[in-house]
Order: sequence, then structure tokens, then C-alpha cells
Amino acid sequence: MKKIVSVLLVVMSICMLAGCSGGLSDSQYVGTYQMVGAKMNGVELTKEELDQTGAKATIVLNGDASVTMTVNEQTTTGTWKESDNGVTISNEDGSDPAEFTMKDGMLTGTANGMEMSFQKQ
Repeated sequence: MKKIVSVLLVVMSICMLAGCSGGLSDSQYVGTYQMVGAKMNGVELTKEELDQTGAKATIVLNGDASVTMTVNEQTTTGTWKESDNGVTISNEDGSDPAEFTMKDGMLTGTANGMEMSFQKQ
């Protein structure tokens, strides 16, 4: 399980950073999101299991299209933009975009084979 959590943290650090610039202050997506689940290779981790391992991840989508992601007290920044059914988060240089869709109040996306779910706080 520790290996899966380690992979999760690496994937999130690499894949979930920036996107596009522009004003998004009225967007329904602006806010803070806490990771509440992850799934990879058929292994699913709930929020409780993530908490037990000490794995914590937060995404903050700001109204100025910037994004801040904190994984276990390591913070990275970038930008984001709205997509058809959610948001696209990419590195500051626009590389490695990750698509997240909104469903039932959760942003869910897959990056490098790992599905991650974040709940708005």
C-alpha cells in the first residue's frame, strides 16, 4: 500500500499543476479541494486509508486561473482552465495537462493510470 501511495504522490506532483490564464473568479470550480480517494491497478484507497498512511493532497483553484497543489506539505503552483465538464490542470509551461470532471460534487481525473477524486471543501 505504501508503494501505491508513493506512486500517487509522484503522479499528482507531476501531473496536476497549471493550465491557462485568465479571470475565472465567477467559476463554480474556484475553491479548495481535498483528495478523498485514489485507484490504480485495481487497488482503491479511501480517504480513511489515505489518512492512515499520512497521504494528504489539496488543490486550490483560484479565480485568477492559478492553481496551488500541496502534497504532504510540498507545494507547487500553476494555472487551470474550465473544460466541458470540469477543469484542465497543467504544468506552468502548459505541459502534462490533466482533465478532471465534476460529478456529484467531486473532481475526478486520471493521470498516468491513476484515478484520483477530490472533494470541494
